[in-house]
Parts: sequence; C-alpha cells; structure tokens
Amino acid sequence: MSNRSLKILLVQDATGSQPEIRYLLAKNNLAQFELDHTLSDHAFRGFRRNYYSVCLVNSARKGMQVLEESRRVGFSTPIIMLTSNKAYEVLTALRQGAADCVVRESLTAGALEESICVVLERARYKENRSEFVRRYLGLVENSGEFIYTHDLQGNSAFISHAGEHLIGYSREEISKVNFCKIISPECVEYVWRSILRMLADRKPSSYEAVILTKEGERIPVSVSMHLVYEKGNPIEVQGVVRDLRRRIPSSTGLTERDDVSRVILTL
Repeated sequence: MSNRSLKILLVQDATGSQPEIRYLLAKNNLAQFELDHTLSDHAFRGFRRNYYSVCLVNSARKGMQVLEESRRVGFSTPIIMLTSNKAYEVLTALRQGAADCVVRESLTAGALEESICVVLERARYKENRSEFVRRYLGLVENSGEFIYTHDLQGNSAFISHAGEHLIGYSREEISKVNFCKIISPECVEYVWRSILRMLADRKPSSYEAVILTKEGERIPVSVSMHLVYEKGNPIEVQGVVRDLRRRIPSSTGLTERDDVSRVILTL
C-alpha cells in the first residue's frame, strides 16, 4: 500500500464494534488511515459526498438497506460488507452492489487488509479504464478519419463524425442500417469473406471496396479493420475507412468497371 492516508467510513448498528475494527486496522500494513463511523440509521449522511476511500458496513440489522440507500444517492465508494457465514447473505450483498464481503465471525486483521486492498485495486482499475475510454472517445470524435464499429452480424453500432460527413447518414440513421447496405452489391461477398477470414485468423485485416452514400454516390475506399473483444471473445468489428478518390488522378480514366475489377482481383 502507498503511504497516502486511507479514509475509511464504518457504518454499524448501535451495538457495533468500532474499537475492534480500529484495532484490526492498526495491526495491518495499511499505513496511515482515518476512520469515521456512523450508525446505520444515519448512514445516508456519510453518503452525501464521495470523500472516503472505502466503506465498511457492519450491520446485521440494516446492512441491505444501507446498500440500497448508497446506490440510490449515487455513493460510488466501494463498500465491504461484514456478513454472517451464510451463502445467501453474501450473494445478496454482492448482488446489491457490495464490492466484497468478509465473514464477521472470522474477521482478522489479515482478512480485513486483503479485502480493502482488493476493492481499492478494483476501483483504481475501473477509474483508469474510465479515463482511458474518455480519452479514446475524444480522439475518435475529433479524428478526421471515418471510424466505424459493427457487430458480427454487420449491424452498425458506431460511426464517427467524419463518417457521417462522407456517407451522409446520421448516427441515428446508421444504427438502423446493416453495413451491407453501404457496401456496393458486387463487393459484399468479398467484404464478408474478409471479415470471416479475420475471425478465423484473429489478426487485423484490410481490403479495398466501393461504398455507397445515402444519395447513392459510389466512393472507392480502403478499410483497415480489427476485432473488438469482450472476455476473450470477439464481439465487434472496428475499422478505419479512407477515401481513395484523392489517390486516383482524374486523368487515369479509371472507370467504374475498372475499380470493381481491382477489388475482386485482390481476393
């Protein structure tokens, strides 16, 4: 643990064991800590601000109500429940939003320290992940690239502002459109085979094709794509689309047939 002081809120019944909790905290390696305590009947007062690093709830009488109240007021501090040695009570507490549970009857300094360290590490990971998502979305939103996401059935999930501008669909409209509708008919089979090949290889892939705008204009593009995973399983395809019209000089005399032939020949 770092040397930063931990701010801990203990919620307990009137017959609670605040001295015991303080004693157990002092025995472990949590360095400095500040322990505030309040009765379960008045717990909402401690939930009015997210000041604490972690909250301990030791209330056999109102523990579940305390959890419900914390969720209702938006209390985001991780909560550790002290429970009886009954599986249903532990499962209920976790379902109600507890970050962890420790059996009250077998509470030790080591068990308390381990639980606090675990929930703090989870909270830190969640916070870092949220920050990463915010930065990532900001980058995507402000990018000049056409960035898209669709599920494994081709149902559109996201399109960047640059994509809206290029193909003429709004995000609301594109969410109801399968990606096959914006791929020229002669390219659909080839694009699907590229996606299936990527699913089999689990490696990023790319292709060139022709897409159709909302108004029916044909635009030659190159696409770089990769899989998005959840719990180790691919759930979406994400890609970057580049307009190839800037790459093709008008003097080349490239016809629509020539462009389609180039797509098919890359199989």
